[in-house]
Parts: sequence; C-alpha cells; structure tokens
Amino acid sequence: MHVVIFSHGGGSPYHGPNMRWYYLGQALHDLGCKVTIVSSSYFHKYNRMPEVSEGVSHEVIDGIEYVWVKTKPYRSRFFQIYNQVEFSFKAYRYATSDFFPKGADIVVASSPHPFVIYAANRLAHQLKKPLVYEVRDLWPLVVRDLSGAPAWHPYMLLLKMTEWFAVRKADIVASVKPGDKEYFMENYSFSEDRFFYAPNGFYDGGEKKLGCLGSAEGARAGLGLKKASFVVGYVGALSTYYGIQELIEAARLLHNDSEIMFRIVGGGEDLEKIRDLVRSYKLENVELAGPVAKSKVEEELAGFDVCYVGLKDVSANRYGISCNKLFEYMHAGKPIVASYSTDHDPVKFAQCGITVMPGDSSGIADAISFLKSNPELCRQFGECGAKYFWGNHEFSVVAKKYHDLFLSFNGS
Repeated sequence: MHVVIFSHGGGSPYHGPNMRWYYLGQALHDLGCKVTIVSSSYFHKYNRMPEVSEGVSHEVIDGIEYVWVKTKPYRSRFFQIYNQVEFSFKAYRYATSDFFPKGADIVVASSPHPFVIYAANRLAHQLKKPLVYEVRDLWPLVVRDLSGAPAWHPYMLLLKMTEWFAVRKADIVASVKPGDKEYFMENYSFSEDRFFYAPNGFYDGGEKKLGCLGSAEGARAGLGLKKASFVVGYVGALSTYYGIQELIEAARLLHNDSEIMFRIVGGGEDLEKIRDLVRSYKLENVELAGPVAKSKVEEELAGFDVCYVGLKDVSANRYGISCNKLFEYMHAGKPIVASYSTDHDPVKFAQCGITVMPGDSSGIADAISFLKSNPELCRQFGECGAKYFWGNHEFSVVAKKYHDLFLSFNGS
C-alpha cells in the first residue's frame, strides 16, 4: 500500500519539526506501507533547510520518500502566507506530473493550513483513490482566536472556503483532537461516521519501556541543578500562546522555597521577553536553558520532578488540545501541571496530573507545592501518564488505526 501525504512542514530528524508524519511514516513502513511525504522546501520551523536546486527534489530519509517543492523563504506574516499559497499552487500543478510518485493507494492532506487539500484532491480524483483530510489545528478558528482578525478578512475567508472544500471533498476527516468532530458537526452538514480520531504522539519503536520513570535526582547532575531537590520543567517553544509568563509568575510566588527550581528549555519569539521578566523579578529559582537538540529532550525530562504545559485561553481549545510536549511528558512518566481550558483534557483522561484554569499563576504555584508535598501521588501520576501514552499515543498504535482505516477503503 502506497500512502502519499501532502503536508507543508514535513519535518524529519535532520530538518526539524513538525515530525508527525515522519513518525507515522516510520510506523506505517513497519506495517508494510510505502510512504511519500510532499512538503515545502522552506518552513520557518526547520532547523536545516532541504537542498532543492530545481522546482522539485526527491530524498529518501529512513525509508520514507520526501518530495520537496521549492518555495521562497519568508520573514514576515505576509510572505509566510505567500509561501503557503506558493507551495499549495505548485503542489497542485505538479500533483499529476512525473515529478510526483505514481501509484498512490491513499492520499492524505495534512494541515495546519488547509490549502494542501487542493493538490491532494487533484491527485486522489485523478487516481480515483480515497482522500483523507487530516486536521491538526482548526484553521481559520484558531488563527482568528490568536490574531483577532475579523471573519471578513480576506485570508480568513479564503481559509474558511478551503475548509469547506476539504470537508466536502474528503472521504474521511481525521483529527488529532476528539472534540473536532463536534466542530464539524456544528458548522457543516457532516455525518459522524466520516470522522476519524488519530491523536498526536511520537514513535518509540512500538516496544513498551519505562522511559524516565522513577527518581529525577540521578539525572540532575548533567543539568547543573544538583542543589534543587524539586525541579519543575518545561520543554518547548517560548511564546505567549504557551503560557510561559504565567509559569514565571508562579516561580515568583514560590521564590522563598529554596528547594524548588524551574528549568525552561526551548527558544522562540518570546525568549528575550522571558529573560527580561526573570531579570526584573530577580529570580534565582529560574534557569532558561535555551533550545536543545531533539536527542537531548529525554535527558532533560529525566531530571524533572514535574512538567508544565500551558495554553492561552482561546475558543478553539474547547474542542481539544494536542501539544506534543504533553505526550513527551507522559512518555517520560512525569506528573503534569497543566493550565488551560478544554472540554477534552488529556491530563484528566490519563489521570496524570493537575489542571488549573489558564492564566492562573496562583493555581499553578499551588499545584506545584501540592505535588512537592505528595511524592507518592507524583509517582502514581507518572505511571498513569506512561500507561496512557503507550495505550493511546505511541505511533505504532496510531499507525495501526490508520492502517486499518486504509484497508477498510478496499474492503480488506
């Protein structure tokens, strides 16, 4: 079975995020599938750009074929949108040409931006093969929430029209969040049996292991946190959306507890702003480690006693959340302090931590203090999270769900 995926930012360990379809591709490859990922040559989250000299270049990475479509770099929001349209237009133009592999059995259009549906639909239609539209973020809803743009903005109208087209054309609408089914049923003439839940996570070879379960003390030496007896950690991008300022506020509230240390790992648009905030509060209990290589994330997590995840309060979160860092925390067997509002809370489902309202720095601080005083509960939360990860979010599990779906199209 040959699966072709159109995804603007089709990352890999050699290029950087987003790596959802790299991981799923690995797991599907193990199930006997051939996987091709069609992606843009430029994406602002890549650590290293693919080498594309002509209009289209081909590269095989760990058994997965990548088709890189050459697009222009960007530094502003306007040209980022131009890049999205450029990739989608070129992918549409090349979809049935000799540039792309022949013989696809399943075609997948994977967001976040929905424009990838046009090329995927063209290929699926020509080959008379099933089309899956996979939603990772609800655009334009989440874009409107974060930007404050009105519904009549031309970009919002284009996104909404494209979302409508995708829902209309796809045989299956898949999503990384279970609540998105409600969104599509509320906003479109959409039947429940066309929805498919394929959660986020990552691939760990399918062989269950304990990860970082257990005491964090032995792992702390390499992090330079030997004096701290309780470390609260965060790994991920630093931006307003991820509630980092609220975590710093919680650190300020707990600065008199010399046993608690906060370690924030990652880079992003708000790194300097967070540094300035830490300096202005004169906090000695916060360490900003900056970004680390993907291979070092597990080592970082091993040294944490509690992990933090926060999200800005936006209406799109009502339908669910799907932060990869959550599943990394679960995999590591760490209790989680979460700060967000959603009707579909993975931390609650997994029973692996404490969730407080978004923006509630006092609630975050209280949850951290409570967990510090209850080491046995921390252990139980960690075990529950690891169990939930292996049952629901390890990509061997997710890929098997997709594989069964793909087979069902052929009545197999």
